[in-house]
Amino acid sequence: MEAINLQGIFSNSYFRIPDYQRGYAWEQRQLGELWDDISDIRHEDGEYKKHYTGTIFVEKTVPSEDERWLTGAVFYNVVDGQQRLTTISILLFELLSKSDIGYGGQRRSTLIERYLYTENTTGASRSYKFSYEQTDKNYHFLLNKIFGDKSVLLNSKEINKYSNNLLAAKTFFSEKIDMMADYERDELFIKITSALYFDIRSIEKDLDVQAVFETINNRGKPLSVLEKLKNRLIYLTDKLQCPKEDKSKLRKKISLSTFITLSTTC
Repeated sequence: MEAINLQGIFSNSYFRIPDYQRGYAWEQRQLGELWDDISDIRHEDGEYKKHYTGTIFVEKTVPSEDERWLTGAVFYNVVDGQQRLTTISILLFELLSKSDIGYGGQRRSTLIERYLYTENTTGASRSYKFSYEQTDKNYHFLLNKIFGDKSVLLNSKEINKYSNNLLAAKTFFSEKIDMMADYERDELFIKITSALYFDIRSIEKDLDVQAVFETINNRGKPLSVLEKLKNRLIYLTDKLQCPKEDKSKLRKKISLSTFITLSTTC
């Protein structure tokens, strides 16, 4: 894949954060830096100047059982770059939630389907363009509290430092957008979707995805020992010779144990 903007990234693709990943770790400093980067994008020669936003490593995967109704869609696990993708997805949701019309001459309903979620014909099933795997403890929080999907039930016991970071990002962008005029919001939406460019890299099938994840995350803000342990244990479950359902149950137990430990230490 080559560097493309969000219009291209979300055109027919759905992104999932695997359960071995670290949770959402961005705080005020990173949010402020992204906001400033977007604000500094200038309009030149009839369009907004391209802004390179970073590299996202992905691995092609299959949709969950309740998303098989989507035809022609491509699903990816995000191996690296989830912090940026999570943040921008929250920002887009906040922008669309504050408009009854839409942006850039396009209807709100059209933009929601392109960047946030797709519903089946009955409206009973909704598939998000960006989400966590259902086995991740932050899955319910993201959909319920951040994306406002009340059909997804939230257990208050699932709140942890990562979910608090998600809520802080939502609040940060909501307050920023509230202070903007309608034309400024329109400009912001166009900048985000057309001027932010990502270098999308697909991991080869013969590479060990968990090993790639560990190698990539040895730079930047380091993973904690607990986060590395979680990744390693979930990686080892793939090596077990047992039914898929048993592996899934084991992965959930590992995620739950990690969540409990994080909750008692934060």
